[in-house]
Order: sequence, then C-alpha cells, then structure tokens
Amino acid sequence: IYSLLRLLLLLGFYACKNGESKPDVSKEHFYKGNEYLFNDNMPNAIKEFEHALKADSNNWQACYQLAQVYQLQGDFNNSMLYFDRTLRINPKFALGYYGRSNLQEMVGDEKGSTADLNKAVALKKDLFVGLLALGRKAYAKGNHRVAMAIFDSAIKVRSDFYLAYSMRGSCQFALKDYDAAISDFDMEIKLAPNHS
Repeated sequence: IYSLLRLLLLLGFYACKNGESKPDVSKEHFYKGNEYLFNDNMPNAIKEFEHALKADSNNWQACYQLAQVYQLQGDFNNSMLYFDRTLRINPKFALGYYGRSNLQEMVGDEKGSTADLNKAVALKKDLFVGLLALGRKAYAKGNHRVAMAIFDSAIKVRSDFYLAYSMRGSCQFALKDYDAAISDFDMEIKLAPNHS
C-alpha cells in the first residue's frame, strides 16, 4: 500500500510539474502581439492577438489589444466588436469601458460614451482619465457645478496635473466665482508655466 501511495504521489507531482512547465500558447501569442504593437507592426500584431484568441477564446487581454489596434487603424467596426467581446469576457474591466467610451464618442454615440464612462469610474473610482472625460462632458453640457465636483475628484486622485485645474477654473469662471477661478488658473500656471 505504501509503495502504491508513493507511486501515486510521484505521478501526481510529475503531472503537476509538467503542467507548470507546459507553455501557455495563448499568452505567448499575446506577448508577441504586444511586441509587434510596440514596434508599430499592426498587421503582425493583429495576427498574434488572433492566434492568442484561437488558443484561448477567453483571453480578454488579447480582445482588448485587438480593439485598440483596430481603433488605431480607424477600423471602428472591428474595434467595437472587440471592445464588446472584451467586456463580455471581463465585465469588471474599467479600462475596457473607458476605451469603448472613447470609440463611441468618435462615432457620435454620446449617450453610450457617457454610460461607459460612468461604468468605468464606478468600477475604478480613481480612474483619472475617466474623471477628466466625465467632467469635460458635464462642462460641455453646461452642468458646471457637476463638472466642478468631478474635477474636484480628479484633483484628489492626481493633484499635479495642470489641466484638471484649468478645467475646474473654467467651471468656476462660468459660475462667476472669480477668486476660485483665479486660484485654479494660478495653480495651472505654477504646474505648467509654458501652457498658453
């Protein structure tokens, strides 16, 4: 019995070892795709990300990168398909909603863009770029108080970014709170003295 148990343990250990050393084909293609992407070789990046998805249809990272590549190439239909697929596989991926929001804004779907931005920020409260985009949208609609509150949140996340002060200062100016606007524009100038 002890010999049999030892043999089973050894076989189990060997199987685990082999499982650990077995290459993850999907990840290998994903990493190759990223190398091509960083070297601006979009056709080969697409091929590698597609190979990654063939090896593992749930590789949401490969879907996300395909969405990004197609967006960079101006193929918005394929980009949207892959953003949608990314979020079906991983519905808690905040950057997926943020990326899809940008694409929706480019194609004129303002309602979808705002909904995705709200989802991204709800999932990741410190998503600075999402906060800036939401604040900008509120400002464009004339909702200056809402925009100012959003820019307040953005500044809490990153107090060293001059455009957040510029945007909040514009809100305060629109609300005729000139002293607060001057204070924000002063901070903007302090952080980025060459910003016109």
